[in-house]
Amino acid sequence: MSRASIRELLRLTVVAVATTIAGCADSPTTDPGRGTTPAPIIPTPSPLVPAPPGSPEFIYVANADGTGATRLTKGGQASWSPDGRRIVFHRYPTPSPPGLIYVIDVDGSNERELLPGEWPSWSSDGKRIVFADGGGLEVMDADGSNDRHLLGVDFVDDAGQAPGLPPLHPVWSPDGKRIAFERGSDWESWPSEIFVMNTDGTNLHRLSMDTHGPWYSEYGPAWSPDGRSIAYWSYSYGIAITDADGGTPRSVFADPHVGSGSKPAWSPDGGSLAVNTPRDGTRWITILSLRTNTTQLLISDAYDLTYSPDGKRVAFTSTR
Repeated sequence: MSRASIRELLRLTVVAVATTIAGCADSPTTDPGRGTTPAPIIPTPSPLVPAPPGSPEFIYVANADGTGATRLTKGGQASWSPDGRRIVFHRYPTPSPPGLIYVIDVDGSNERELLPGEWPSWSSDGKRIVFADGGGLEVMDADGSNDRHLLGVDFVDDAGQAPGLPPLHPVWSPDGKRIAFERGSDWESWPSEIFVMNTDGTNLHRLSMDTHGPWYSEYGPAWSPDGRSIAYWSYSYGIAITDADGGTPRSVFADPHVGSGSKPAWSPDGGSLAVNTPRDGTRWITILSLRTNTTQLLISDAYDLTYSPDGKRVAFTSTR
């Protein structure tokens, strides 16, 4: 098992202990520049242990309210094409990472293997896919051709540092001009942090200006539909939102069920976030309304929800 995958499994077992739903007192919290910064949250180990690489997991497609779920194929880490007709995803054909990237039509037909890698994300024009391969970030055409190396583990950050840790979880911005990603942690001196860069690798900068030392950690960047903000999980703030150009995290949701595997996903209208939450040993997809500051349990034994571009359907992963 690669160092990146081991770090991934360890990181998914960390959960933040409750404070309150903080920083949400202002009316609709869709403006990342509003609200106050809460006190740091003290994390504690989660009772929920994710399935290891090689364990069976399946992608489902359902209505946005969670009804009508249909199993699509074996795999996980789904990402919708901009036209809503296809899904790119990851599958472990064997217990050995990083596995392979595939694409499939949403009706379950025309499944095709692309390249080795994980965490694929479609560009806004549907022509390219960015992904991680353990050695860095790569970009390929949507048919798997023309693979180009984008960023390696030896990349130099905006502080002139190069700890040699892999870039993970790349996500394309809605306008197709930038990519956000997570740099892995060594769990000693270097925390996991989120960075943003242009699609050619230039103008690379860290997202958060508030890091609380080496034990601070960030995970799972997700662009807002307008491309102005990025939501993510933060060791000190729970689910946080920060301006995409960089700034101080603003907590929007923190409770006992918010951990590093929360992987927030914006609804297309920007009014809510879907997050992974463990409850009583079961993974749930929970919807957080940014307008009313309320939560709703949506789907049990499920995680990593992603919305179709029109917001009418969702794809998610489950081991059932």
